Amino acid sequence: MKIGIAIRENHAVWGGDLKVVYDLKWGLEQLGCKITVSDTVLSLLEEDFILLTNSTRDQRSQFDLLQLYTKPYGLLSFHEDPIQYALPCFGFANYVEKSLEGYVESGVPFTLDRLLATPQIVFYFGFLPMRSSYYNFEVMEKAQFCLVDSPTEKRTLKRDCPLARPIIVPLSPGFSSDEGKDGFLNYRDYVLQVGRFETRKNQLGSILAMRDIPHPLVFIATKTHQPWYEKICLNAILNYRSHPTFIISETLDSGQKGPLTVMKMPDGKKLSSELLKSAYANASLYLHPAFSETPGFIFFEAARAGIPIIASEWCTFKDLSMQGPIEYPCPYDVNAIEKSIKSLLGKKATFHHSSLSRTPLDYARDVYKHLSSSSKI
Repeated sequence: MKIGIAIRENHAVWGGDLKVVYDLKWGLEQLGCKITVSDTVLSLLEEDFILLTNSTRDQRSQFDLLQLYTKPYGLLSFHEDPIQYALPCFGFANYVEKSLEGYVESGVPFTLDRLLATPQIVFYFGFLPMRSSYYNFEVMEKAQFCLVDSPTEKRTLKRDCPLARPIIVPLSPGFSSDEGKDGFLNYRDYVLQVGRFETRKNQLGSILAMRDIPHPLVFIATKTHQPWYEKICLNAILNYRSHPTFIISETLDSGQKGPLTVMKMPDGKKLSSELLKSAYANASLYLHPAFSETPGFIFFEAARAGIPIIASEWCTFKDLSMQGPIEYPCPYDVNAIEKSIKSLLGKKATFHHSSLSRTPLDYARDVYKHLSSSSKI
């Protein structure tokens, strides 16, 4: 079977969706499929079946080509809920930025104290959600199936397109836990967050919640598509953190200022699996109070490394009901995130869940069942 996978155009910005795609490519190739990956359907028209990816990106131009050439397709959804998270996540960033600038509106100053006391004010300062799910109604409706990885994602997709056919296929963790015990940064017992700087990933919430906690804070960050948000986070570290804070960055130049140390990734490329495993293995807490993750490799990686986890109540990782030291605070409530950090620091962690034993080949086999049973192949 020849399968084409259409990835997003900005694939230079690494993300978990791309890891899913390339793990799936590897797994399907082990099963005898021929896989072609491209950022345009035009390059995939000779394939038997096409998987579009990212239902919360506008797919109408790709869909028009599929309809014109009557190509059967499915959707690897990564379906988000911007109706829930867009206003507060952008509002949170905007409010903190104005606080750092000493901004006053109608005689009312923007202050961190006000944000801490009344976290719901972030809803006043956000942006309207992107409308891609609205535009993609027919894309989702006419797909032979829509692959999702959690019950929450399935419910959200069915809400946005009631006639869609979502199928839950659980992801596999990003890597095994049998390596990576060597020291990292010459530090141990730090608080870790992995992922590009992005409003929905909420590094800003982590910085503010850690403002008075003396543990080192480490960010491992690939290239961002929101440099303005990265800048706010840097300013927040310099203004609100007094304890060691490290950013291991794909793009920022190395340097040191106040509590902040920036270290560029070797050769300006994302960290190897071995270094990433080491980063997890030597952390004492994984902190990722995201406004949206579906569900996020990073949580699986932390669980396999055996460190306590802070997600948020909006992360679909919560659907797993994984047993172990995990807390799910509100993503825009800094006090709640800080309370969770203090609750979990120093705790031992052992996690038990069937998903932790899944492999990329297991995921590929489950996807292949739906590909091979499609009536038009």
